Amino acid sequence: MVLRWVPGKIGMKIAIAKDGSSVSGHFGHCEGFALYSGEDGIVRHEGDLLNGQGHDAAVSILVSRGVTHILSGGMGQRARDMLEEEGIVSILGVKGSLEQAARDFFSGKIVDNAPLCTQSGCADTGVESAGSCTCSCHQKN
Repeated sequence: MVLRWVPGKIGMKIAIAKDGSSVSGHFGHCEGFALYSGEDGIVRHEGDLLNGQGHDAAVSILVSRGVTHILSGGMGQRARDMLEEEGIVSILGVKGSLEQAARDFFSGKIVDNAPLCTQSGCADTGVESAGSCTCSCHQKN
């Protein structure tokens, strides 16, 4: 799929934490990542990657694919630190469809506008799936 965009961020490769066709509410719990690149005024969907087992695997996968930015609804400090150590910029507070998020990023409309997740329940998938986690990153997109 090719999406047109306003030139400005040429040569970047982004990964969007995904659940189905939507931006995932949390980097560490996403099903995978949608990869997009921008070059010569065109945004290209380069495919999808499955999420690895844990933050180390996820970061390693993103580094191996040359990702420069990760978009997600939310993430914790440890994940952000790991990504930053590898030169990957994390942008949080992103919601909606993957395609729209990619378009918005490459047109300069997305900014990092969510706090890091600090709720202890975030590591507990039972709490999250029960819908009782109230942190911003686990709210429905």
